[in-house]
Amino acid sequence: MAANAMPPMTAEGGFPAIFVISLSTSRERREHIARQLTTLGLPWEFIDAVDGLALPPDDVQRVGDSTVIEVSPGLRRRLTPGEIGCALSHQHCYRLIRERGLPMAIILEDDVDVSVELLAVMRALPRFPRNWELVLFAHHSARHGPNEGAATAWRGVAVHRRHRVARVVEFAMGAMAYLISHEGARKLLDHGTPVRMPADWLTGYAPSAGVRLFAVTPPVITPHAATPHATTLPDREASFSWTQQTPRRGPVFVRLRMWVGTVLLWMRKAGVYPDAYSRRLQALTNGNRAR
Repeated sequence: MAANAMPPMTAEGGFPAIFVISLSTSRERREHIARQLTTLGLPWEFIDAVDGLALPPDDVQRVGDSTVIEVSPGLRRRLTPGEIGCALSHQHCYRLIRERGLPMAIILEDDVDVSVELLAVMRALPRFPRNWELVLFAHHSARHGPNEGAATAWRGVAVHRRHRVARVVEFAMGAMAYLISHEGARKLLDHGTPVRMPADWLTGYAPSAGVRLFAVTPPVITPHAATPHATTLPDREASFSWTQQTPRRGPVFVRLRMWVGTVLLWMRKAGVYPDAYSRRLQALTNGNRAR
């Protein structure tokens, strides 16, 4: 489905393809996102999401049920069918990018609010860092909400009067809106197959796949205000399955860990190994993949 209005132009000759991941039964959500994109004069294509809850048990077992991800020392969980469906939906978009030979594409989930400032940011695409492969338009972290966005490096490229594109320096949650290059799609597809992590882990920890990860800060796309916790593409927070409990730590250990974490974050913001936060996951997932 596409709008009739002419999209704004970029240096590459036209607005990138927009894939909107949405369950075929989510009529209200489709109407919501379609209305926004039409108002902005942007073309888009609905990509029917994979309903993980409707996957045959054999498929769930094959692509995710046997997968265990170690989140932190002593803490493990298995992917849920919902998470598997969401991950497969994003992977389908990566395959479309490769099959169609697209230089890049924007991937959206259907429960977001798109700011008009997205147009200004995309018009500045020629000023983006030349080595970008993945640029998050919507993101948050354990420290910062979706309006402020995850922390990025102090050094960045100004792309609008209040927006810049900079390296991500902490785990950026959310895979609801991002721009990805052809090469970035190839790397994430290779790294994420078979499915062994949620979709927003694949994007948030993209440096572990060798993907050069940036973000627009502050975000130009945010979760839809009316449905912040009712996504039909279940995220990781909503579907934990514990096999072990997180060990309790004393207050001194907690304060020390917070202080060390803050110092390391400031170092990454200053440009010292900005993607170092993803290295532990890289070792864990590579180890799991080799089993």
